[in-house]
Amino acid sequence: MRRLKRIRCFILYTVFLGICLLASDNSDAFFFEDMDIKPRATLKQAFDDNVTFSNEKEKEDFVTTLSAGLDVGYEGKTRSFEITGDIKQQIYAQESEFNNISQALGMNFRKEFSKYDRIHVTNAFTHSEEPTSFEDAFGKTSGRYSYNRNIFNAEYIRDVSKHVSLQGRYGNESYRASRSDVRDSLSHSVGFDVNYIRSSATNYLFGYDFITHHIDDSGTATVHTVSTGFRHFLTKQLYADARAGVSFVDAFDESNTSEPNVIVAVTNDFNETDSASLSYRKTNMPSLYAVDIFDSWRVTASLSRQLLERLRTTVSVFFGEGNFEALSINDKQTGVNAQLSYDVSKDAVAFLSFIYSDIDSNINTRSYDRNLIEVGTRISF
Repeated sequence: MRRLKRIRCFILYTVFLGICLLASDNSDAFFFEDMDIKPRATLKQAFDDNVTFSNEKEKEDFVTTLSAGLDVGYEGKTRSFEITGDIKQQIYAQESEFNNISQALGMNFRKEFSKYDRIHVTNAFTHSEEPTSFEDAFGKTSGRYSYNRNIFNAEYIRDVSKHVSLQGRYGNESYRASRSDVRDSLSHSVGFDVNYIRSSATNYLFGYDFITHHIDDSGTATVHTVSTGFRHFLTKQLYADARAGVSFVDAFDESNTSEPNVIVAVTNDFNETDSASLSYRKTNMPSLYAVDIFDSWRVTASLSRQLLERLRTTVSVFFGEGNFEALSINDKQTGVNAQLSYDVSKDAVAFLSFIYSDIDSNINTRSYDRNLIEVGTRISF
């Protein structure tokens, strides 16, 4: 009952926030008939060879997933918003005790106050029983359990001159798991960037971020990060991003350390439908899943390509290594996600996907591998 109340609170918070932002002023005429509303539904059948995310109690099963969603959008002269909602029912052929219902709700709001200043606000709530991405699984406590996660971010951008802009930001994230050995956590972050636009091809930045991460009954860790970076367009569609600095970490056990913080990415937007990216990320941050600092690096690569007029493929690859310093845990994770989708009609898409995950840890109970094959269809109304 307590967990259901938390879910309702997060959902109501997201919807309420969107309504407040839309009602913030009346500079745009806003009517319900101006909104773009798109219902959708998905049906898929999957074979999962490790529904327990474990190497000791590994079980395989066929899983039927039914989901319904709604996309609501509005775009005016000076503001726009999007609200997306999904509810998903998973039915297990053999392990019926794993049957579950999950929810996701997202909000994206943009507002221009003038030609010089604007805001961007997002909120994403997820209630699920399994990781929604390789990033979510990275460093996760092993085993199967449900969790609630809410991520809020707000940023304000001010163009000071033709070449200089300022960006201030605030964010918070809450995480609550159903297992008692995974404690609830709450983090807050504030920061700013100073951007110098040298030319249409190159801009530089200097930034600062402060993060405080609290875990119930376990104290608080803080991180100060100072960084500098740039974005440079090599061609009209090919560009590189780099951001490097140092993080000063005060851990839960009151120890102090300073570690490099690096993000490097190369992106090629071939055209409106095709793109590719490669990124490297090195961070030293408090863990969502344990009372510890997670020192990690990861490499991700993705490719999205229109093979034929109706046939499309997307492929993503993930590899990362992370250390829980106080717990002396080392995890290595490999992941591959490949999907083919075919436009059956204007409103219907059929898809076939394969997902492979492998966790290799020095703690045997944390290690597992998983193969997931899915086939299904998505329909928009």
